[in-house]
Amino acid sequence: MGKACFLVCLAILLANAETLVGRALLAQKTCPPPGFSSAQPFNLLSFIDGPWYVQKQVTTTYTPENFLYCVRANYIPIAGPGDLSKGVFVNNYSNKDRVNGMAATTSKSQGGLQLYATVPNATVPSQLQVGPYFGDNGVTTAVSSVSIKMSGQAANYWVVATDSSSSDPLFAGYEWAIITTRPPTIPSGDGCRTGSADGGIADVAQRGFWWFTRQQEAPAAALEALRKKSLELGLDIGVLEDVKQEGCDYSGAP
Repeated sequence: MGKACFLVCLAILLANAETLVGRALLAQKTCPPPGFSSAQPFNLLSFIDGPWYVQKQVTTTYTPENFLYCVRANYIPIAGPGDLSKGVFVNNYSNKDRVNGMAATTSKSQGGLQLYATVPNATVPSQLQVGPYFGDNGVTTAVSSVSIKMSGQAANYWVVATDSSSSDPLFAGYEWAIITTRPPTIPSGDGCRTGSADGGIADVAQRGFWWFTRQQEAPAAALEALRKKSLELGLDIGVLEDVKQEGCDYSGAP
């Protein structure tokens, strides 16, 4: 009787152990998530046809927590409207410490380091590279020697999801978008995050995750759509911080 009980108890323990091991294996994340890529089809001209307002983002070296006020991105074709042959100026804008506080920008016309973006592979226009712009002097890529030394690779800018498809016959432009700097490779929270595992200097170019909306103050439906899509993509939304948009004055922003 005692032996039978022992065998039954042992079987129960082994079954529980197997269940626990199975759960542990299931809990191990695969980063980047299987199939993670950028949005396709994608219309880059429609994407840059107007400014984007950031609703949530990860903090970065260039946008720390005290600059999460009035964050906006505006993209201007260098060669002129509708012409992407020379890439686009990347005019980022934010305020320090408070709404309408001291402005920071990547627009040279306003005293910042001008950034620009290009599309390395024309067949995948939702995957861009960003780097410093040194003028129309034959530079054909957004990867400068400076950014290479800082990151060891191109500073990626991937539009990984939008609210609509440019192949949709009813397509009338994008209302929201999810941006990452690259596929998220680091297990984090309930998903994966971007950045470098050691948090070193490479993290400057590799860490990035933004929620964009066309409306300055996003409707609740757009925020919920962004949340659901981010989770579907396997992104850890716990790393995101809120950006204050209410009351922001963009009249002087690039």
